[in-house]
Amino acid sequence: LNTSYSWDIDGQSQSETSDTLNGPFVESNVVTCTVTADDGDTTSSNSGSVTVTNSAPTIASITLNPTSIYTEDIVEAVVSASDPEGDPITYTFEWFVNGSSVQSDTQTAVNNQLDGVYHFDRDDTVYVEVTADDGSVTTTDTSATLTVLNTPPSAYNPMILPTEPQAGLDDIVCSAQYDVVDLDGDSVTVSFSWEVDGQPTNYITDTVPGGDTNTDEEWVCTVTPNDGTD
Repeated sequence: LNTSYSWDIDGQSQSETSDTLNGPFVESNVVTCTVTADDGDTTSSNSGSVTVTNSAPTIASITLNPTSIYTEDIVEAVVSASDPEGDPITYTFEWFVNGSSVQSDTQTAVNNQLDGVYHFDRDDTVYVEVTADDGSVTTTDTSATLTVLNTPPSAYNPMILPTEPQAGLDDIVCSAQYDVVDLDGDSVTVSFSWEVDGQPTNYITDTVPGGDTNTDEEWVCTVTPNDGTD
């Protein structure tokens, strides 16, 4: 037998004569293959058809920003996706903390974001599952997992009093504001170090005795808060 092939799309004849017709095709196209067998004396033909269905969207990447997150951060999912037919895509974001779903909804101004104030703390793990929908079929993919980092404590408004100490007489005292309990719930302690005229000293408390100061010296106090981790 000698076998030959002919193809048509929606009734329109194609130039292909092999057993394979390559796309691209359009959704709802009816593709028909006709096969003719010839034994040298007579021929016989038969046909089969398929209808091209909608292709699912493709998710190329899911990026979480920022890539380092802390207790009160807002983490945002940025999705890169496309649809072979060019159909508009809607997204559903389902957020997971420590493996449990904590927020799920279709995309709005905020649902591609997760707020740490309400949903995660230090050492929690966070990821998002994204579903892309072209109106007919869906594709789902999952982001990388982030671990919530320790938030370093902070000290602010440091000052030295008195502002015009008298050499050899006035003690100079360093102070700063800080949160006794930080954002992660850790207890915070502070330590002090001093320099005089750019040189380190052995003073490690908040006070330098007035008797140890001289005229025209420049004293600098450094305040360091510690939450046990940072």
